Amino acid sequence: MKKLSTWVMLTGLIPKTTGCSIEIADGDIDLDTTYFPFGLGYEWCYERHDYGFEITDTIEEWDSFDTVIIKTLDSLWVDGELLFQIENDFYDLGNPVRLYKNKITLSTYLDDEVKVIPEEAEKTETTGDDYYQTTKTLKISHLQDTLLISSSSASSITKSGIGVRRIIGIGTIVQSSSSETFFGIGANEYEQDICYRLLYFYNGQDTVYKTD
Repeated sequence: MKKLSTWVMLTGLIPKTTGCSIEIADGDIDLDTTYFPFGLGYEWCYERHDYGFEITDTIEEWDSFDTVIIKTLDSLWVDGELLFQIENDFYDLGNPVRLYKNKITLSTYLDDEVKVIPEEAEKTETTGDDYYQTTKTLKISHLQDTLLISSSSASSITKSGIGVRRIIGIGTIVQSSSSETFFGIGANEYEQDICYRLLYFYNGQDTVYKTD
């Protein structure tokens, strides 16, 4: 893997991450050996399945497939933090993707900062009063060589959540989201599910993952 080099523009120091080894405070970290590989030219192509229904005066249903590409557009250092600007989004990360030292910032219903090889964790947060409460969760676990990240938010009238599966050196192979709104008998109801399934991953040099 090529080492990170930097070059100066008017906007500051911009890492040219044509390779994937980066220096982040604690030493060299090769992101391709983590669940969060990033570098310029990296590209993930997904099959996107969107389905659901909405009940108003009538019932509307939909079920569609599409192809979506998520790719790294740019990267830069800001106050010791490495940022990757991406096109389209991963459900568990913000945009830009933020790395500081050996940790990455999760952008879920409960934001958190975890190691690029995360440990298992689970937390829940409830806000509101006896009349209206919202409960948010975040769970990080491992299933053999797969990292599982799930997060949700639920109240008496809405429920939504995300689920992400990542593998080392490839990143997200599946990500899904669900949302549901229910206002009681005779009122509007809405439900939508979206699932991304990885078709191929290109690391700027080779296609290193491709479904059959």
